[in-house]
Amino acid sequence: MGRWKHKEVPRTMGLTIQYSLRIPKGSDPGEVIEKLRQAALDLPVDEVSDQVFHLVGPACDWQQLEQDHPLRWALIQAQDSIEAPADGVQITVSPVELYLFTVSPGEGCEEANFGLARYPDRINWRDRELEVPDSGVWHWRSFCKTQYASTVSIEHFLRCHVAVCCLLREAERLGVLEDVDDEGGFWDTWDVSALVQAVNEYNVGMAGMVKGLEQSGIEVDQAAVRANPEYPVLRELGNAGVGKSLAELLRKYLKKR
Repeated sequence: MGRWKHKEVPRTMGLTIQYSLRIPKGSDPGEVIEKLRQAALDLPVDEVSDQVFHLVGPACDWQQLEQDHPLRWALIQAQDSIEAPADGVQITVSPVELYLFTVSPGEGCEEANFGLARYPDRINWRDRELEVPDSGVWHWRSFCKTQYASTVSIEHFLRCHVAVCCLLREAERLGVLEDVDDEGGFWDTWDVSALVQAVNEYNVGMAGMVKGLEQSGIEVDQAAVRANPEYPVLRELGNAGVGKSLAELLRKYLKKR
């Protein structure tokens, strides 16, 4: 594991782990996040930021940062949102203070950002003053897309996905984990074979969608799924229908090659 530096990963849809943290009353947010960062250093990931970043005021606003700033994506994720009364419009709210660190699980995997933030009591919007719920509570909502780590290998994907889940388990042990939504289903079962099947099904579905767009004359040369060495196989399987058993389809298809 090397010294932390920002790695740009394409922002595309795919299999994702979504999670939220919330600190118990009386706990020190900086101390809790540092304990979580220390736990990350023991995991088989590529990089962990070399400190917990403590930002206050305008420094929390991602729009103040250059495109290639290493914390830009983390601060975009740090935004909260509220719904405007009557309008139903979602309004983003930047933190007024936060503690965070970031993890690069491995090649192809989106960075995983962990932190705790507090938000203003009220914001002004269209000449109206709106109350921000939970403004006095340190909390965090984020997500990490792990699917495209599978373009390296399934084993590499498993290492990345499981490492993020292990760090979330440590957050649970520290008493700050609020919720996890793992689209691979691993968090609820810790079933590796089911996770392999899930990511394969996502890859097949994405490849099928890419092929469908191409047949409609839409260029999708930047689709991350193209990096998968089995893309030609996945594309045909995806076109055949995502609902079929991927394991069986792969066995039959690859025997004919």
